[in-house]
Amino acid sequence: MHTTHICKFHALAFAGLIYCLFFVIFADLSQQLMKTLLHRLSDEDQDTKSGAAYALGMLCIKSQAAQEVTSNYGAILRKLEPFLQVQNHRMLDNACGCISRMIMAHPDNVPLGDVLPALAGLLPLKEDYEENEPVYKMLVQLCSLSHCAF
Repeated sequence: MHTTHICKFHALAFAGLIYCLFFVIFADLSQQLMKTLLHRLSDEDQDTKSGAAYALGMLCIKSQAAQEVTSNYGAILRKLEPFLQVQNHRMLDNACGCISRMIMAHPDNVPLGDVLPALAGLLPLKEDYEENEPVYKMLVQLCSLSHCAF
């Protein structure tokens, strides 16, 4: 197998494993998953980073371990910030989906005044259109909660 194909296979396998785990996630797994996914946001492979961003967003919205998840919000946002400098639309779209899921799960733990303008600047999504769903659900949720900051 060519090295590029191995990296893509690695990224897809990793993302698939994480996706499957969401259906059996328990609070005691959240800490280990969080640690692994945060590490993967710094992976050299862009597909792996993108998959980790997606998986982190899902972990944030699905996990029952709110304290574990929200205590890592700052680290997640710091690790997603470099995604904005890369011209990889899938990475940007998955970062938008991750941030949107973080906001939906715990809006009071996200600096909305800083995050929402940056997020709005990345719209419309350009490649991973499935991430439109969490983005627009988050916007509707914020408006219904009277957090309209835009």
